[in-house]
Amino acid sequence: RKRTAHERAKELYASGEFSSGRRWADDAPKEKVDTSGVNLIDSGACGAFVHGLEDEMYEVRIAAVEALCSLAQSSPSFAEKCLDFLVDMFNDEIEEVRLQSIHVLRQISTHITLREDQLDTVLAVLE
Repeated sequence: RKRTAHERAKELYASGEFSSGRRWADDAPKEKVDTSGVNLIDSGACGAFVHGLEDEMYEVRIAAVEALCSLAQSSPSFAEKCLDFLVDMFNDEIEEVRLQSIHVLRQISTHITLREDQLDTVLAVLE
């Protein structure tokens, strides 16, 4: 006996798979995604940090700096990549943001090496 379209649709619905909506279950995932194999840094997801660091509210900028710190402490490669952004925060107009950037650089200092231009920025702000 051949199954009806309703029976096939009911079976797909019961399986829990989803689709783009063009055709029922045409692009439904068949296996789970291994989260350890997904690299957010390569996917461009770091734009959220840039938006946070450039936000008009200083509380958001401080939170973005703290978030960068949390990730940089667990990943030396991420620490190197976010170093330019953290040094740029030394030029922020709000003192609390500048101080938080200093604290974060101290916390991740074991993972980073400042370049000469970054060191010049830091020294200029401290003067």
